[in-house]
Amino acid sequence: MKFLKIVFPILFCLFLVNGALAQSPGTAKLHYDNGLLDKAKDVIDQAVQNEKNAAKSKTWYFYGLIYAGIANDGTGLYGELDDDPVTKAYDAFKKAMEMEPDKKGSYKAAEKAIVDLYAPALNFGISQFNDEEYDAAYKTFVLAQKLNDKDTLATMLAATAAFSNEKYEEFELNVKKILEMDLSDSTLLRNSTLYVSYLLENDKKPEGLALIEKSLATYKRESNPEMYDILERNLIPIYVELNRVDDAIAQIKKNIAKEPEKSGNYYNLGVLYDEKEDFEQAEKNYKLAIEKDEHNDKAIFNLGAIHFNRGVNILKEGEDLDFATAEGEAKYAELEKEANVHFKEAMPYFEKLNSLYERSSEVDNDRKLAILFRLREIYKRLEISDKLKVVDAKIKVLDPEADE
Repeated sequence: MKFLKIVFPILFCLFLVNGALAQSPGTAKLHYDNGLLDKAKDVIDQAVQNEKNAAKSKTWYFYGLIYAGIANDGTGLYGELDDDPVTKAYDAFKKAMEMEPDKKGSYKAAEKAIVDLYAPALNFGISQFNDEEYDAAYKTFVLAQKLNDKDTLATMLAATAAFSNEKYEEFELNVKKILEMDLSDSTLLRNSTLYVSYLLENDKKPEGLALIEKSLATYKRESNPEMYDILERNLIPIYVELNRVDDAIAQIKKNIAKEPEKSGNYYNLGVLYDEKEDFEQAEKNYKLAIEKDEHNDKAIFNLGAIHFNRGVNILKEGEDLDFATAEGEAKYAELEKEANVHFKEAMPYFEKLNSLYERSSEVDNDRKLAILFRLREIYKRLEISDKLKVVDAKIKVLDPEADE
């Protein structure tokens, strides 16, 4: 019996010691060293609740190591143990350093660990981004910037996360930093294009245009052809929208010099001359567009429209004439004769377009009718009765309720 009385307290004491060890920072570190991050986390979370443990810099250093390990988990087993392990690791390392004002104890280890946290921060932020947790990813990348303000990757990733999350103020803040960095032309051109996209979508066209012009002047196309071409394609519509038609014309002429066989370039140039009411140049370029592509229906239509509209406008000049007088009638007859010259000029273009549309299954009835109505007006004016009958019949098929 005496033997039992002696053994029991010894066993009880051993139990207490083992229980204390189970919650110690050292045990957590042992689990960490063995790659058992779940167990390490459970132990360290409990350890920091202990006042004695929490008063030691080593505890917080171990805490930071474990959470950094979770952030940098490459096994796929532990990455979801915590939603924000990078911030917790960073705060723990900083706390460990603050607890050592004389820079002893765990100070230097924690200081180095903060530097080493940069890669885990990037990895965890990328994981968050891939899971479409854009807000969380952005915060992680911003912390990564703080960890290493000389590296550019965190800033680029932060800009991308902010843009994906439609946090445009944050995006603009970061992309402006990027454009001031010493990066490859390809990277800078890509980020310029992204920034231009944001500016245009947010109705900041003058700023977007300025950035496009600067980027095209600064970077060579071969550095990133895809991004360069995107910027260049945006130039013309912005010039037009900002009423800088002459600049738009100059840019299209550059495009023609680079791609002289591209029908669309001549068509676009014709449209701009149309807007300037330089119909001679407009007609010239529409014809060139058709030479390059005989099926360019927009150029064919606009060529017909130039002459058709001229005819209509000439007839409008006679609306105020006094038809009760011989002089008024004579004047209107002259105007009709002049207008008919243009209607006759317009006719072959609309006929060609009608023929193209009849053979196409992709053209809807409204577009077909638009051409047929113009042809009907021309045939009436020019008194071409046989063609008029054919067109009237076609209109009735497409629109039985159409007026004659």
